[in-house]
Amino acid sequence: MRIYVNLYSQTDDEQKMLDEGTIIGGGGYVLKSDKKNYKIDNSLYDLITPSLNHIPSFSFFFTCLKVFKSNENEVAFFLFFRFWMDIFPFGAKDVEKELIKKEKELSRFIPYEPKLINSIKKILINMGLPSNSENDFKGLITDIVKIRHKLTHFSSVQDQAHHSPTIKFELRTVNTYLYSCCFNLLREKISSQITP
Repeated sequence: MRIYVNLYSQTDDEQKMLDEGTIIGGGGYVLKSDKKNYKIDNSLYDLITPSLNHIPSFSFFFTCLKVFKSNENEVAFFLFFRFWMDIFPFGAKDVEKELIKKEKELSRFIPYEPKLINSIKKILINMGLPSNSENDFKGLITDIVKIRHKLTHFSSVQDQAHHSPTIKFELRTVNTYLYSCCFNLLREKISSQITP
């Protein structure tokens, strides 16, 4: 259905604009549904309701995803790391120790794969640091924390060790794993509140 709207002035200035043709009546389409009500299966509410408590996490995760998609790899890395810190309630102090305590949870959503290990190793070599990822999963967590620390506390004297193309490229791979992990952690947190 197409409708037209006639404009009426409320002030002398608006009347002048109408008289001069600066503004005119507007036209547009209105879509009218042939159905009055949409039936929603009540069981869906049981799935939606628990997620309402996690709107801030969804919002933050959306920001992580947006930055990740725009290929801003350093920023995405920081945001995914920050998401971990929100999912696991602990402060910034002793981050490595706290994340290692969550090894069991993290290892379910971050596969211990050569592709990830190699990317982390290349980043750390570029930064002039040793890698522990090849030792075990705890070593992988330690390396991720090390990368985060080194990127946060960069040195202008050794800027090449912080802003090289290798780091940006390899962070893309690391972020792919972190994205999957954060998504699954959030999904699990919501699912645990859904009563069967």
